Amino acid sequence: MYCPNCGHEVTEESKFCSNCGASINHYEYFTDNSTQISWEKKDISNAGYTVLGAFFPVLGLIMFLCLRKEMPNTARSYKLGFIIGFVLYAIMALLFILFFIAFLK
Repeated sequence: MYCPNCGHEVTEESKFCSNCGASINHYEYFTDNSTQISWEKKDISNAGYTVLGAFFPVLGLIMFLCLRKEMPNTARSYKLGFIIGFVLYAIMALLFILFFIAFLK
């Protein structure tokens, strides 16, 4: 197994390259019957990304905009989290305003 950044040989248990320090755990190693070695980023749709985007809608929007072309499934999770978070914050703001209008009367 080799580092995707510098090509230095690393063990399969390594999370970082001992030569350049590049992270190895974000890549899936695979090879076919040929000698060519490829590295591929994992593009998964995950509920964790949706929850993160819901709690921090601005982060969800930024991550969606950054990942929408490279990793569309992951970006879709962040987009859904952004939408949920934005709607929830809007509802909470409306209830907050209505509560204070009713309280001040």
